[in-house]
Amino acid sequence: MAASLLVDLRGNAVSLPDSPAPTPAATPATDERKRIIARLGEPFPFRDICWRVVERTKDKKRGLVTPYVKVGVLIDRLNSVLGEGCWSRTYQHRTIDNIPVTENNKTVIKGKVALICDIDVPGVGRNSGTGEAWSDDPNAFTSADTQAFKRAAECFGIGLYLRLVEKFWWDIDTYGRPLSMEKFAPSAAEKLTAALRRTGTVRPVEQVLPTTTGNHNGSPATGNASRSQIPAQTTASRFAGQPSLRNELQTKKASYIASLGESLYTDATAKARSAIALGTAPVDTVNQIMHALNDACALLTSTRLLAAEVSPQIVDQILDTYSVQTFATVPSLEALNNVRLALETARDIQP
Repeated sequence: MAASLLVDLRGNAVSLPDSPAPTPAATPATDERKRIIARLGEPFPFRDICWRVVERTKDKKRGLVTPYVKVGVLIDRLNSVLGEGCWSRTYQHRTIDNIPVTENNKTVIKGKVALICDIDVPGVGRNSGTGEAWSDDPNAFTSADTQAFKRAAECFGIGLYLRLVEKFWWDIDTYGRPLSMEKFAPSAAEKLTAALRRTGTVRPVEQVLPTTTGNHNGSPATGNASRSQIPAQTTASRFAGQPSLRNELQTKKASYIASLGESLYTDATAKARSAIALGTAPVDTVNQIMHALNDACALLTSTRLLAAEVSPQIVDQILDTYSVQTFATVPSLEALNNVRLALETARDIQP
């Protein structure tokens, strides 16, 4: 290959190629990071979307509504994609004093509470968000926490598309709740889908039609309540007023399968059931199964990140040794544990 000759400061010839070096192929770490970010940024089911009124008409009968998700839904997304214990958040606290504010034609001095939330996802990165509230607000820290956490989560793409949803006017009651729920749900879902099209995501929003049952804050169900707002199936359950864990497991099944793959999900579920003692209460049974599935998600995520620290050739050899085609098709927990141990050994002995 032809080369150009340059001379450094000491007079030594330095040879440089005329053409730039080829762009290196994407590494396993890059591919895994992209996969995780794509999963985090997936649209939420319609049932997880809440709506708030940001403006009212003078007669208070119509409101301009906009969507949002609760913090619990964001935590759910992080846990389902990464696994419980595979991400963390930390806070920094600031106070802002001596802010002049005009109230009732008078200038008063007030202060603000500010929080900086850092969300750290190993192997992906760390993002920060800020939140603030007036210090005389009795819920100042809660408000600032919520705002900061949501903004940090948006930096990973979680719920970011909701900012593109067009606000629209709707008839509301005296509490600011949308009326005519059977008509509101399709109209709201259409707005959400339009926002997804603008982001390049064509998958439609999963819509859950409203029911006549009220949610936990006394408003009629709109089809957008989070899982914590769905009434329990039995009054005898100690989780009365909350969703039964059985319902929650069924709701999360698709997410678990997407994270683990069909084979690994089936194997982890079967092993969890076999370890449950006879006579265990149904609620505790489901709880143990979900705990086992969360552990499997965490193990798979950490194994993927571990593979990024080992050369691709060795990773392929290890996967072949344990009959694992890809991380998306791991056949069993035993195979996953074997792969992880082999990767740890390979990482420790490589130069």
